[in-house]
Amino acid sequence: MKRNTQSPFSTVKSNLFQLNRAELATVADMVAGLLQTIDDAQVETPEAVAPATAPAPTNGKGGARGHIEWKTVNGCGPYAYLRYWSGKTLKSSYIGKAKQS
Repeated sequence: MKRNTQSPFSTVKSNLFQLNRAELATVADMVAGLLQTIDDAQVETPEAVAPATAPAPTNGKGGARGHIEWKTVNGCGPYAYLRYWSGKTLKSSYIGKAKQS
């Protein structure tokens, strides 16, 4: 049995019309934060952003829209979280564990 090997972009694109307005706004905030992170680091993918000791400054008023925060939990990790502004609230979304080099 063949497994569906749709690209991440195709998966997201095909599911956008299933989201309501509030969910789309959240996705837009997350994408803006992720794009800001990538622009700040001048890399193409969030996986290429090295773990940092301090996140980029954020203010929710037209400043930085987001950054990647690296956390160690119970001695394990580091784990990447996208921190992004949604209105006046700083939110967090788990990205994944750092790849071993």
